[in-house]
Amino acid sequence: MNLEEIANEHLKSINRSWDFAPDPLHGLADISMDKLNRFVEQASRLRERPIDDDPLTVLRKFWLVRDGAVSFGCFLLFGKEPGLTTTIDAGRFDSETIIRDNLTIRDDLFAEVDVCLDFVRKHTSKRFVITGKAQRDEVWEYPPWRRSGKSCST
Repeated sequence: MNLEEIANEHLKSINRSWDFAPDPLHGLADISMDKLNRFVEQASRLRERPIDDDPLTVLRKFWLVRDGAVSFGCFLLFGKEPGLTTTIDAGRFDSETIIRDNLTIRDDLFAEVDVCLDFVRKHTSKRFVITGKAQRDEVWEYPPWRRSGKSCST
């Protein structure tokens, strides 16, 4: 086994994952309270009972902060500055060698998912069906999914 396989087996044996571990390079000062507050607002709308805890308590309850240290997962979700850890490179190819469109995404995980889905949506075909109704029907190549509000600008 190589070192990475040994580390993964160790994490499995203690029922933990990499994102659960404390991040030695980042602290609470590296966490965006704006991003955290947006998450709490969105999560509260989806719950039967809204979250009424302060942001730091929310992080502790979700085990994203333990003993004053942020976890890798906490930084990936709410980090102030984008990092290289979660870079997504997306592309729309005409062939193996011709790239029609590409996008590099570096942000928190929530934003990366939104932008990535927008990029896929941008390159998903749809057709218009005229049925005699006042408004045409739009038929997507793949079923559409819910938007969270962010859009892809490229």
